Amino acid sequence: METDKRHLKILTENVFTEIYDFITSSHTSWLSSHKITDQIPTALLLAGVNTPDHSVIYGHLKDSILESGGHVAVISPGSNTTSVRSLVSLVVQQLSDDSSQQCRFRNDKDSGGDSNAAICKDFDESNYISVNNFTPATRFSYLALVESYYSKAKNHCGANVLGRNSEYKTLAPPTTPRLRSKRRISQPISRGVSPTSLGSEICSESKPKSTILGPLVIILTETESIPVQVLCDFITLTSLYAAGQIRGRSYSLPINFVFGLSTIPEFGFESRFNASTLSRLTIRRFSVPPPSAFLDVVLKEIIEFPGLHPTYSVLNYLIDGLFLCLDYSVKNFLQRLKFCMLEHYLKTPHPELLQSLEFAHKYLISLNPSDLARIVSLDYPSLGNHILDSVKASALTDISPPDVTNISSPPTTHRITHRSSSASSRLIDKIMEYLGNHLKLQYLIPPVLNWLLIIMTPLSVRPLGKNIGDLYRLWLKNGLVNAEEFNMTINLLSGVSKEHLLTAVQNAYEFLHQESLSLIRSKDSTSLWSSSVVTEGRRCLNDLTDATLSWHTKLSVACQEPINKQLQQQSTDNEMSSTTTTPVNNDNTPIKPIEFNTKRKISLRNLRQHLQEYATSSPNRSMSALTTSIHNTPWEITRKEFLQWIQTKLSEIIPPLNQLPLHEVFYGPSSIESGNNYSLSSSHEDSSIHSQLALSIRRRLNPPFQRCLHQALVNPGVYLQITDLKLSNSSSISSKLFDLCILYKLLLETSKIVNLYDWLMAFATILGEAVDSQNPPSQEIQCRFLQGLAELQHLGCIKSTRRKVDHVIRLTWISGFML
Repeated sequence: METDKRHLKILTENVFTEIYDFITSSHTSWLSSHKITDQIPTALLLAGVNTPDHSVIYGHLKDSILESGGHVAVISPGSNTTSVRSLVSLVVQQLSDDSSQQCRFRNDKDSGGDSNAAICKDFDESNYISVNNFTPATRFSYLALVESYYSKAKNHCGANVLGRNSEYKTLAPPTTPRLRSKRRISQPISRGVSPTSLGSEICSESKPKSTILGPLVIILTETESIPVQVLCDFITLTSLYAAGQIRGRSYSLPINFVFGLSTIPEFGFESRFNASTLSRLTIRRFSVPPPSAFLDVVLKEIIEFPGLHPTYSVLNYLIDGLFLCLDYSVKNFLQRLKFCMLEHYLKTPHPELLQSLEFAHKYLISLNPSDLARIVSLDYPSLGNHILDSVKASALTDISPPDVTNISSPPTTHRITHRSSSASSRLIDKIMEYLGNHLKLQYLIPPVLNWLLIIMTPLSVRPLGKNIGDLYRLWLKNGLVNAEEFNMTINLLSGVSKEHLLTAVQNAYEFLHQESLSLIRSKDSTSLWSSSVVTEGRRCLNDLTDATLSWHTKLSVACQEPINKQLQQQSTDNEMSSTTTTPVNNDNTPIKPIEFNTKRKISLRNLRQHLQEYATSSPNRSMSALTTSIHNTPWEITRKEFLQWIQTKLSEIIPPLNQLPLHEVFYGPSSIESGNNYSLSSSHEDSSIHSQLALSIRRRLNPPFQRCLHQALVNPGVYLQITDLKLSNSSSISSKLFDLCILYKLLLETSKIVNLYDWLMAFATILGEAVDSQNPPSQEIQCRFLQGLAELQHLGCIKSTRRKVDHVIRLTWISGFML
């Protein structure tokens, strides 16, 4: 949970830093201003569709404000906001609680700090006026909030400081009329002083100011869920107290609003209020990045982490089947991904191979020959085909346990044991080589994909995707080079201008160069990767950097070569061909091409048709020198070779996942296919372990609750694993079943409108009672029937109808499971 909060905090840090700066600047101007304003600083936060991440996001903003000495009230969607009184009560209650708990919060956050300890030490709770001192009618009102807020300032600054400010009146708790009248007489308002903001004078001698008179921030996470009239009245009332315009009192509260919106402000906020309400707000807009931006950051961290990774089917199911269809929650996405990784780790045959190379080597040495043979033949099928190329079949047979039936020949036994140990060591070396290749591939994936993204920057349309997450998912599917989108990208790059392509190649080289320098500087911080993997990865990156620079030089030289000689040669060749063909076509009159009116507007389709007619009208027309020479220029030849080199280099550095042995170790199941219903399908190439793992992931992450409920009620013996309750046929009914199961099976046989009397009679008949119009069911049967009806209604199978009292309606989702 803490890790998820840390991820979301990093993702939304920029947005909430801007909101925090806006609140801080507004509060600073309130402290230093000598002019009271009736406008409340308001931050409109376009948070998008409400997701479970919003509670974590707003919680981060609340913690930041509390840490700086402010007070926060968060109104969540489930709060009672039906009236202004209830809304104000919720706000004052939270702000007052925060006011009394500031010292406790600082001690928890910064334990041992001298400044915070001094502030809390000076705070005297005996002089602090709590909202509990007020009557129940005014306990959670803005008047109580003012008393609580400024009594804390008086406690910190001293009574002499507040006394010099004639505009501030100590408002005692309104307990009796006599105390109120005494308060009015003893502290009259001075007419010689102009009304000013109290922040600059009250705390002129306090240290520090922000911790004494902190801002009051009211956060409404879902503004659209609050009634319009309630919100208008709440804004109007709050603005009066924020400006100090209450009759008989001249104080102000540093209130700030943070309104969360799911739609754009023009539709979700501004159109709902009149001009008078909007004039009381100083609005500034902020926006949270979309969920796709959060997902890109999370995928980037997943790609850069070594070890266990999800396959394309699992990742596609988590993103397209759950993230983009259910909740748009990065927090839930991380939880599901953790579950998939943990499920694979617990069910994989040899999870020790996921550790470092040194630990994996020690583990392989500790295995006996039969376990090594099982790794090749059963546990990891991808290893068998590759191991046969390097280890002979005879050596593999020697890995199996030796036949010890003939114990009377010690030399033969020694020779078999020696041969077996030699074959085992060769097999272990091969396994370690394949494990190292996988780790090196994971090390190279992030920089190589970023390098390819930089080369694709000149393209306005990118079939491969616009971020590293899209490229990674496509590589997981079947490799980048084998994808149709890659061929489309290569064709598009062949039409890019010279300047743009040269700039992209230059930027790609600079990226790889900076990446190499950063890897050299961070030599001691590569704890996640082994030294051998880092060495091999850096060597490959250096080779790719040098090759990119070499191709940039070749492209620059080819771009600068003149083509005048080729144009002249082509023109002379065309002249010679025309002179040779002139005597043959001397009698033929030239065909006049179709005229084209340049002053008339024409559509793209008509223009294409005209060009085709123009081409067919002059079949003997020779190609121009420029047209024929374009495809033979040094630039075109070099660019074509460069694009072919990209394809070859990618196949060499990051080959397809399925072509590598031991890919089952580092990647999860490959049998979750995402379709219309994201159903589960197992291919014959998948092992039984991976099929079971995929089925477990599918059932736990997004289980079909209605189908599971139907299966449990139709045949509870199978669901509960009870032999006595198992039915030979799912359509049969037995009196041994639970009452709920009997009623549900009877419900499946009825129409949409169900008669309760007929249902009761059928239920009693199955239980063994002889019932008819003269002999109604017993009281016990009726009670059991009513209890079963209540349970079915609770499960969402039936609901009451308004037309007939003795009838119920069967819900539509049951129709899909009709017997």
